[in-house]
Amino acid sequence: GSWMAMHPKKNIWLVGSEYDLVGKEFEYMWQDLIVTLKLPVVRKARDPRNGNFLMEFPWGTKVEGKSEKVINTLLGQGLDLLILCEGAKLKKLTYTRFLRRAIARREGTVICNTTPSGYNWVYDNFMIPAQNGHELYWAGVYNVLSNPFYSRQEYGLAREELSKEIFQEQFQGKFVRFSGLVFNNFDRRIHCVDHIRLDDEWPLWMFIDLNHSKGHQVLFMGISPWEQRLFVDEIFHKCDLKELAAMIRQKVRMMGRHTNFCV
Repeated sequence: GSWMAMHPKKNIWLVGSEYDLVGKEFEYMWQDLIVTLKLPVVRKARDPRNGNFLMEFPWGTKVEGKSEKVINTLLGQGLDLLILCEGAKLKKLTYTRFLRRAIARREGTVICNTTPSGYNWVYDNFMIPAQNGHELYWAGVYNVLSNPFYSRQEYGLAREELSKEIFQEQFQGKFVRFSGLVFNNFDRRIHCVDHIRLDDEWPLWMFIDLNHSKGHQVLFMGISPWEQRLFVDEIFHKCDLKELAAMIRQKVRMMGRHTNFCV
């Protein structure tokens, strides 16, 4: 995204679920523009603790870092470039309700850098249109070994110690399914539907099956007043309980409601 900052009168946002994630991407642009190219700035700030990320240039272009936690800062502007920092960790609503509208105002560009997180909204919004040949979309999958400085030893250890799905997701950058593992012919595009919505009045159940050797499994299910069951999300992950708890909190946050019952 550094190339866009050298053009006049551009609005550029870096948006993440946390300021720490924004700071990592902002640092790359800071090094390119301020340290390497030594471009003049009218104002600049790089304060991760207070969430203050800014580069403003004399030609009217501004680069800002924002967190979805401060949602009111995502209103009222048109964008020329939007960089989603670990986009899979953002809420779908943040993108569809706030950011997509901002980028549409100027017919700008979206760059979504992320580690996959199953077949979530990032897959639906970016990967599928690219796979279907949509002229406005492009997507690539990168192995960590694309970085020549990444430890080959660590890569080998991870392959041996992690489950196949986790290794493919975290180290090979692949979208993998932590679902349908019993049904070998499972295909999300065939056997899942997107048009059914969990009614806010339906109780939301969370079922947790702890398994430290093969991976913990968590299932979220809504139940209608007439006993219709709707499976809305799941987790299949080999990790410690602290990380599992963090993943559950993220899932609940993305669904926008708390579970009524836990088993």
